[in-house]
Amino acid sequence: MFSTNLNPADLTDEAFQRRVRFRIPVDDPTIDQFAEVFRAVCKSKNVPFDFESFNWLIEKWWRPYNRPFRTVQRRDLVNQLIAIAKYLDRPPAMDPDLLDRACKSLFVLESKFSNTAAKGV
Repeated sequence: MFSTNLNPADLTDEAFQRRVRFRIPVDDPTIDQFAEVFRAVCKSKNVPFDFESFNWLIEKWWRPYNRPFRTVQRRDLVNQLIAIAKYLDRPPAMDPDLLDRACKSLFVLESKFSNTAAKGV
């Protein structure tokens, strides 16, 4: 199995690419799919899902940067939130303070906006 968000031609030669017999593109989720899986991740991690906080999160951390929704972001964000809450000796919850801290840890902000996953914005 080989997985990348980069162009495989930039990473491998033609002979290697011929040996990858099946290629399955995975599109970015829609906002509805993102919310549905975010809710499921919260449930699986015992973090109460709050729709108002979810909307706040999208309006603060996605829309201003034109950040694309990525499949892995939900799991990583909830895991960051749980770790920060544990460090602060607080119950994990979708409150703006914990979400803000998790996003600041997860996304690397630069002075200019970028659409690349590697730069985080």
